[in-house]
Amino acid sequence: MQKDQNKDSREIKNNEYLVFKSKIKNYTKKIIDEKKLHVLDEPNKLKDRIGFPYRLDRYKDEKSIMILGVNPSGKQKDPKDYLCYIPGFEKKSEYVYNKYYKPNYNLVREIEGIKMYWSSYEPKVIKKEKIPDFEKYYHDEKNKKGPYLVFANSVYFHETTFDKFHKVLKKDIDLNKVLKSILECQLNYYNPKLVIVTNAWVSDKIHEIYGMKDVKTKAEIENICFVFSGFISSGRLDKYNTIRLKEDINEILMKEGMNCEWWIEKVWVSRCIW
Repeated sequence: MQKDQNKDSREIKNNEYLVFKSKIKNYTKKIIDEKKLHVLDEPNKLKDRIGFPYRLDRYKDEKSIMILGVNPSGKQKDPKDYLCYIPGFEKKSEYVYNKYYKPNYNLVREIEGIKMYWSSYEPKVIKKEKIPDFEKYYHDEKNKKGPYLVFANSVYFHETTFDKFHKVLKKDIDLNKVLKSILECQLNYYNPKLVIVTNAWVSDKIHEIYGMKDVKTKAEIENICFVFSGFISSGRLDKYNTIRLKEDINEILMKEGMNCEWWIEKVWVSRCIW
């Protein structure tokens, strides 16, 4: 009986994800100009460039934190395989992309019990054994009691160079309207308590979309707390802005009754409890 209930629950979650994934794909297609894909390196077919949102089998009483960037990093992979980042796994692998995801993960790693989104289901790499000792990493994450961490994007289109990415966006469409639809679709699916925006272009777009005339470092949108920043993984964020960013995050976590412990150069510490 219990096995049947678990199977039904997995099927429901899988169907929810497939609907979510399809919406994101369709929204992304609306804003990419296929006639301009020739400016990109191979592959230059739209179907080979469309990215995917990550799955999160989150239940009603479980919390999540969303880190929002511009577009998918790394090579296109099956979402059931690609893992972004594995805490403690420092080797190179086609299933992780430490250069982008590790600096972003480090921003929130001190939040007590924070765990990667892929611990909410069973990634196929466990069965394929394509990452050494992955089963141990998986169970370590699964046993954590804090919020899920999920990485999201504003546009699900693979292109590493931002200038080229910008060139293939349609000019005859209300870009902000579609970006808002993509964002709200993700807010509904992931239901995060906190969104950390780690890109200046995305931060500017969100300001425009929600009519924020003055530049803000944090705001409440759709009853969700947002914190705005520049590009974290580029290394351009100096230590003073890093401290400011962590203070903004910490203030929101405290209001949400979450548990965190920040240490910055062993000088400044702030604590709160999940």
